[in-house]
Amino acid sequence: MAEYIRDGDSGILVPPGDEEALAGALTVVLRDRELAERMGRRGREIALRELTADACAERFESLYGRLLAS
Repeated sequence: MAEYIRDGDSGILVPPGDEEALAGALTVVLRDRELAERMGRRGREIALRELTADACAERFESLYGRLLAS
């Protein structure tokens, strides 16, 4: 889902397997309620816009069209 997360806007991205970075990101969010609420709102907006059944179907249709054309 990283393609839907905008670092610092709708979430905080950390490198896979980096426990220290994850702990740091969690600490930031837990200490800053305003930031957590803002990122939650932005994440919800993105999900409602880009993760609907219709939006996913369109992306799959486009992908399959490109694969069949190649």
